[in-house]
Amino acid sequence: MNKWVKKSIPLAVAASMAFTVIPGGVDAKSDNGKGNNGKGNGHNKKVEQTWKVPAKKKFYLKDVESHWANQDIYKMYSLGLMSGYDDFTYQPNKPVTQLEVISSLVRVLELDGKDRNPNLSNKNLKEVPNWAKTSVAIAIEEGLLEGNKKFQPNKPATRLFITNLLVQLVGNNIDDNWEDATPLFKDVDNLSKEEKAILAFAALTKLVSGYSDNTFQPNKPVTRAEMAVFINRLLNYKEDLGDYYTESGNGTIVSIDARDSEITIKQRVKTNGEWKYVNKDYTVDDDAKIYVDGKAATLSKLTANMGIEFTIDEDDNIIYIKAKSVVKEVGDYTYNGVITKIDNDVVWVKVDRVTVPFLINSNVKITTKSGAKADLNDLKVDQKIAFNLNSSGAVSEILIDAAQATDNEIKDLINKLDDLEKLTMDIKGDNDFKASLYYEKKTDNSYVASVKLEGETEYYQVGRTALKYLVDLFEDNQISFDKDDVEIDELKQDLIDKYDVEDAVITGSAIVDGITYDLSEGTIIVDKEIKNLLNELGDLNKIDLEIDGDNNALVDIYFDRKSDYNYEAQVKIVSEDNRFEFSGKTALTFLANFIDDENIDFSDDDQSEVDEFVNDLIDQYNITDADIDGVIVIDNKTFNL
Repeated sequence: MNKWVKKSIPLAVAASMAFTVIPGGVDAKSDNGKGNNGKGNGHNKKVEQTWKVPAKKKFYLKDVESHWANQDIYKMYSLGLMSGYDDFTYQPNKPVTQLEVISSLVRVLELDGKDRNPNLSNKNLKEVPNWAKTSVAIAIEEGLLEGNKKFQPNKPATRLFITNLLVQLVGNNIDDNWEDATPLFKDVDNLSKEEKAILAFAALTKLVSGYSDNTFQPNKPVTRAEMAVFINRLLNYKEDLGDYYTESGNGTIVSIDARDSEITIKQRVKTNGEWKYVNKDYTVDDDAKIYVDGKAATLSKLTANMGIEFTIDEDDNIIYIKAKSVVKEVGDYTYNGVITKIDNDVVWVKVDRVTVPFLINSNVKITTKSGAKADLNDLKVDQKIAFNLNSSGAVSEILIDAAQATDNEIKDLINKLDDLEKLTMDIKGDNDFKASLYYEKKTDNSYVASVKLEGETEYYQVGRTALKYLVDLFEDNQISFDKDDVEIDELKQDLIDKYDVEDAVITGSAIVDGITYDLSEGTIIVDKEIKNLLNELGDLNKIDLEIDGDNNALVDIYFDRKSDYNYEAQVKIVSEDNRFEFSGKTALTFLANFIDDENIDFSDDDQSEVDEFVNDLIDQYNITDADIDGVIVIDNKTFNL
């Protein structure tokens, strides 16, 4: 197992973290701006530097909080691989230069802990500023610039430029067998064979991805936000191969103690070539950045069985968390594809938007779905396979027919959509967001499905992947297409919540058991006041409370939170001095004001807060001989009254 260790940061790399020399961010001490030229303290010809480590309270970038790449940016920020500016900004949309990208990726390279003494007299360094000479010298000696013969330090870094660097950095050996690899993007015909091969490998291994219109846009300049995404993909790829950085990890939450900020995580690690699972205990820092299902959250929102990515500080405390409610099962094989051509011992496989050739030699382990041993002669055109790559990018294992979806599997997915026969749904919102969902049932085990998202999130899938996406989407939001209980309004509102869209315009239709439902009702305006009122209720999920007293006194309260914008609320009060009945927003406002006035804190699932809420209602409305019945649910924990 390769273990990346944290090192002291040379000036060239420290400056690259912000991609620009920031006053107060990096204090470079040199001899009249010329550096120490290897003299003095003998620090491998590196300029003495002072790197300001962000204080915990500074774990905040004001122009990142709502940015589409905020999770990737904060992860890189927490690892010290990228930094912000002194005014607490990150400037995510600022383009990066080729020199800045080289410096940043060299920092990633140095995570392996090796000591490097680059030759700073290299003639290729003449046009490189002093602050970056060490980084560029390392890049040259490590071969990172071999695929970028036209290195121009001050030119904007393009997507193709960075793709070349990423593939070089993972150490892939793209040999002659790859020269005819085909990335299936419609705008890459003018690339050389070598560039196409590099792009094909990067697309296959998810180091890069294209856009929903099936373009790659190789010459598009890369921004600081996109750079954070690229580095995160690189780290994930390395970790999938068994490498890991001592200050990051991923796994599944086993248990969590929110009160003591303790968490146990089940992690998959590779030791001596074998994968195994271990449970590790961590403390979560009070100022940790936490995301759950793509949204900023608190520690109390984490639950067992969530998938988790995290980073830790020098005290081994977790300072960044990205969690998902649905854990993707880690299988034995990483890639799935279809064989398109076999030429002697070279097998061509189509995977998503790329077709790649693999040399099948005696070192490649081939097995069938039943577990029987197989060989090259058992591989056929149009056959579906699953496979793994080794650290050099060569295929190492193949499972025949692994990705074949049986008729029963397809039938089960279709059955989960109940009586839905056809769905055509388009959603448009702010920030150029667009979502197009399409499904049509043909028979009990055949269908047409597609999902396309545009804007801050780019996603496009067809076929079984799209069908599975739709099924999961509707199940997660508990949307029913049963002919006796068609939930069209809930469908629209929950999708607006899911994609966090404001001023949404929805068009389309749904056909359920022969009945057509129109989805087009103009613009749906999200009531931000309602969202704020719901936020004031803390983690309160539900109230179903009735208090009866003498002289027909009554407090009857019902509240059910359905989403961040959607709810149901009713309040009825009958007492000697009061008689009123509210519903909807008025009832919600009443609850929020009462809870605030009485200092009730429903951010904690505490019995004492529940008791205080009930007793305050009894006192407020002078109810004697109170008979209490009902439940209150806080953060999915039920309190019986």
